[in-house]
Amino acid sequence: MDRATELALGLNARLTILSVVVPLPAVAYAADIDARSLEAESVKQTEGVLRAASDRVPDGLPVEVRLRFGHAAAEIVKEVEESDHDLVVVGTRGRGRLASNLLGSVAGDVHFHSSVDLLVVHPSEP
Repeated sequence: MDRATELALGLNARLTILSVVVPLPAVAYAADIDARSLEAESVKQTEGVLRAASDRVPDGLPVEVRLRFGHAAAEIVKEVEESDHDLVVVGTRGRGRLASNLLGSVAGDVHFHSSVDLLVVHPSEP
């Protein structure tokens, strides 16, 4: 958020904060758990993250907050295609190449499927 906010302020741009609620795996619905409750909790937590992020945006910086549902990278690419964005800023967990290859990388998928520039922000040192 800090990097995206700094860029938006410096370039006199607008900021769109996007978060994606990913679907539960199909096995969750077959298990003896309350999948609907888990989905609702996931939405509630994501809304909280979006609220906290938008609260960090300085007054005077135009900001839109969007919540989407689906695969994270695909939804980010859809947002880029449907709206007028010049840059995507995405954080990374810093899992490394092997883990990203095994588990997938949102930043990598956005990079290969989006038509706008991408800034990947790595986790800061503790």
